Amino acid sequence: MKQFICIMCPKGCHLTVDEDHDYLVSGNSCNKGVKYGQAEATNPVRVVTSTVSVKGGNARVCSVKTADA
Repeated sequence: MKQFICIMCPKGCHLTVDEDHDYLVSGNSCNKGVKYGQAEATNPVRVVTSTVSVKGGNARVCSVKTADA
């Protein structure tokens, strides 16, 4: 079993995902938690944020973020 804290709404439900029973999610208070728990257990993805150096610009660095997870 894997445990996560859901980030899909402000409640922050403590989810438990049972991999042995078809990724059954418990601890959620809405359907968003089910989708999040199953996705996080099977294929966790992240958005990357960072800064890059700028040469010859008005600023020395620029913030960047990936378009998708």
